[in-house]
Amino acid sequence: MAVSQCGIAGKRLRRILLSIYLLAGLFWITGEIQAQATVKYKEDINGDGSVNSTDVIALLTLGRQYPDSTAADFNGDGKWTITDAVKLLVNIVGDHLTPLEPPPPPPPANVTWTVTMSNFKFVPSTLTIAVGDTVKWVAESAGHTTTSGTNGVKDGKWDSGTVATGNTYSFVFTQAGTYPYYCTPHWALGMTGTITVK
Repeated sequence: MAVSQCGIAGKRLRRILLSIYLLAGLFWITGEIQAQATVKYKEDINGDGSVNSTDVIALLTLGRQYPDSTAADFNGDGKWTITDAVKLLVNIVGDHLTPLEPPPPPPPANVTWTVTMSNFKFVPSTLTIAVGDTVKWVAESAGHTTTSGTNGVKDGKWDSGTVATGNTYSFVFTQAGTYPYYCTPHWALGMTGTITVK
């Protein structure tokens, strides 16, 4: 008895599969729904950039070859069955396409920040930047340095030496933290600054 029931169930499954193949073929002949090139859809099973009957065939093929694969589980019930192909076909014919989330944006590029050295001050004197950013000090008047540390005491992170007028000194900040700095000949006149790196 069990053998004959399996035979009947197998015939029914073959009929359902054949019906879906025929519907998919008819749908393909009568026209395709082309997905917008800039939007990716869950229904684009074969990844060709368009949503059409070939995606139903791709899902049927995937489900038959790998019935335990979650990739063939279109309706989200945890397993592949013929209802996955039916759900896909209904979505396509009814134009109920599911946009996929866009990929996350690339990380921002590192930025170069400019600080001028002029008239016994750094402009801006405080700056908040990101890890990996560069600070470029530009000497607009003669006799200035940018030296890491406080109160005229170097901490050894950087020291530009005297930067000639019109020249620059750059430093890349690779670690988060607070970096006080000063101009060696003019720190007592208040020529100091702070870089905060987050």
